[in-house]
Amino acid sequence: MKKEVNIDITILPEWQRKKGDARLQAWFIDTLKKTPDSKMWKDSLCKQVIFVRDDIVALLNPAIKSLDVISTHVSKSITLPVYKIELTDGTEIIMRENFYDWKVSVKSSKELNFPTKYLFSYDINVPISPCYCEGFDDSWVYEPYSKNKKNFTVELSSNYDLYTFMFLILNQI
Repeated sequence: MKKEVNIDITILPEWQRKKGDARLQAWFIDTLKKTPDSKMWKDSLCKQVIFVRDDIVALLNPAIKSLDVISTHVSKSITLPVYKIELTDGTEIIMRENFYDWKVSVKSSKELNFPTKYLFSYDINVPISPCYCEGFDDSWVYEPYSKNKKNFTVELSSNYDLYTFMFLILNQI
């Protein structure tokens, strides 16, 4: 099992510590301070975290219970988060982006249905190897979507696909 990410939320103002995304925000601020401006992909890190923090959270609100950084990984010499979103119905979503694609694991109490022809960028009949889910603990990588529509791991090509995927989950819970 991956070790919990040590995040000091006391770097945030008191009012912000109470928000559901406090750990992500504190991790983000700390990581930005530690990442030299000379790193070419620093701006992409910012865009990724802001997309999740602002766009995905806004989409899932009020069905979102919590958002956390549960692990990290490195791509293009930039430390990136592995996010965990918990929804009010108990659905858990673990995801990461590495400047190439999103890997997303879903654990739900009910079957979820998606239009697989265009949404997923990886064969839904083939398991995704944990080695391609950078930052994930092996236990966070599930069966392919075609074999288990409750607990599965998929690959999505873009932020647009991730947003659509989350929209479709939201409309089924």
